[in-house]
Amino acid sequence: MLTEKDYCDYDTYVALEELGYPEVMAFNKPFLLYEAQKWLREEKLLHIAIDKLLYGAYEFSIVDILNYSGEKNGTANSYEEALSEGIKEAVNILKDK
Repeated sequence: MLTEKDYCDYDTYVALEELGYPEVMAFNKPFLLYEAQKWLREEKLLHIAIDKLLYGAYEFSIVDILNYSGEKNGTANSYEEALSEGIKEAVNILKDK
C-alpha cells in the first residue's frame, strides 16, 4: 500500500514541472516518486541508484547515463527517503546546467 512517503513533495513537483515534466499540477493526482525517477531517467538521462548499506541505511547516487559518471551521493534511513533525496539532487543538477 502506498503511503505519503511514496509521493514527491510539493516543491519537488513544482521543480520537475519547471524542468519540463508534462503533467499539470493537480492536487487530486499525487505524483509518485517512481514516476519522477522514471521521467528523470528516460527524459533527462539521469538515473537515481539506491543501494542498501550493511548497517541498514540506504545510499543514493545520481548517474549521468550519457557520461557513465556518478554525481552527488547521500544516505537516508529508508528507500523512499533516499529516492526522494536523490530526485531533489537530480533536480538541482539539472537546474545548474
